Amino acid sequence: MLFLSATFVVRAESGPANIWASVQFSKRSVVVGEPLVVTVTVYTSTWFTAPPRFGEIQIPKAMMVDYRQRSGATQKTIGNKSYPAIEKKFVVYPFNIGENRLPQLTIVTESPPEGDYKGRRRVIKSPERTFTVLSPPEGSYSKKWLTAYHVNLTEQWDQPLDQLMQGDVLERRITMQASGALAALIPPLEPESGGFGNVYTKPARLGNVQNENSFTGTRTERWTYLMESAGNFTIPGIKVSWYDPLSGKMESAAIAPREITIAENPDMDFLLTMQDSLQALLEETGEEVKKEPFEWMGLNWWQLAVAMLTGLVIIYLFVRVIRRIVVTARRHRVAATESEAYYFEKLMKVCREGDPAKVMEGLIAWYDRYREGRYDPGFENFLCAASDPRLNENFIRLERIVFAGEEQGDWNGRDMAGLLREARKKLAVGNRQEKEPPSGELNPVDRETERCNPIN
Repeated sequence: MLFLSATFVVRAESGPANIWASVQFSKRSVVVGEPLVVTVTVYTSTWFTAPPRFGEIQIPKAMMVDYRQRSGATQKTIGNKSYPAIEKKFVVYPFNIGENRLPQLTIVTESPPEGDYKGRRRVIKSPERTFTVLSPPEGSYSKKWLTAYHVNLTEQWDQPLDQLMQGDVLERRITMQASGALAALIPPLEPESGGFGNVYTKPARLGNVQNENSFTGTRTERWTYLMESAGNFTIPGIKVSWYDPLSGKMESAAIAPREITIAENPDMDFLLTMQDSLQALLEETGEEVKKEPFEWMGLNWWQLAVAMLTGLVIIYLFVRVIRRIVVTARRHRVAATESEAYYFEKLMKVCREGDPAKVMEGLIAWYDRYREGRYDPGFENFLCAASDPRLNENFIRLERIVFAGEEQGDWNGRDMAGLLREARKKLAVGNRQEKEPPSGELNPVDRETERCNPIN
């Protein structure tokens, strides 16, 4: 009896530890795109023998980013008892107006039972929570919507703007730095030519820096101008608008337009000089005719003048055609390197190389050219149209690796390359079929685009 009683006491003292989790939001409601800080706290009635491991979580119509910091160990007092606790923070960027839901989060931790010292594995779930996403001021919401605390806009040129001539190639870099926003959420800028030539875009460069409670995203656009016309022109300015949730107002930043002068190509001046010399030669030959008849190789002066003029015109036209061919070839070469197909093959190459950061940068650059007004800037619309759970899961893993700092693990860029090829081929076939309206439908609608663009 004494032995059984002792055994019962030991077992009673070694009961399982009381472990649970709570979820707190930084705000009850946020505006579209405003960062919402989520703090998940894990409690135990004994102590932690290993830090908690938080499972993956997906929030509908939102982007959730792991806040890169060491899990904070602390003590929480509940009632008259103090409990060891560990906190983990996430940042949510919602882009769907209305009530949204934070699903349960699976947490794996280790803690010894009551009266014991050896940690045991425990799996718990955090409670489900809801939050409200508010609409922006009336009339201000658009596809290029940006929520940020502050936006800084700067530009750089690769050469001075006061020594330009026809045929020059000029690169312009515009950097948008948005405090409180991820780089992936900064909408791309659309360049304007200004009437002096063509403009071509290069892949945008994205970067994120973590601050106290959110992120500061940077997007750098690179535009190449091809100067084709001589004269005075204006390089269009840039204006970026955003919503400041702290002040509740729309703000804007701008880069002023630039006045430039493009000089004529020196080849044109050379041809004009040749024409002037010919005119002087004709005048001198006219005076010679009055003195004595002129003849050279059976040609009199006016026949020789016509022959020389014809030759010069042929040379002039030849030079002009060659110049136009060179300019056109250069334009086609630049256009070819900016096509959707070209950027898709570049994306396939970086996928095969397997660097997640380069894959994300290549994916954004290709998608900016692929969507062509059919989809919103968010890549989720492409995933919706493709309807491939494998591709959706692969992309979510890539986001967490690039923006949340998760380990690459078994993520493979070659798998993503194959899934993207299948989705692109599938949507290409679907788009061709959508262009053939069924009988009786006078105004066909792109059903896939309509379904996957709820913000339109």
